[in-house]
Amino acid sequence: MKKASNFIILLLMIIHTIILVVHLPNRQQKRIKPIMRGIPVRKMTF
Repeated sequence: MKKASNFIILLLMIIHTIILVVHLPNRQQKRIKPIMRGIPVRKMTF
């Protein structure tokens, strides 16, 4: 049961990241891209 819940959490985090990347307005992307270049590891690992 614990493995299943961990998998669901991971899946939700992946989906959340995809939604953020796809649906962000251009002005927000411009503000976030320099941050992503600065700390890419932190962005990916939450």
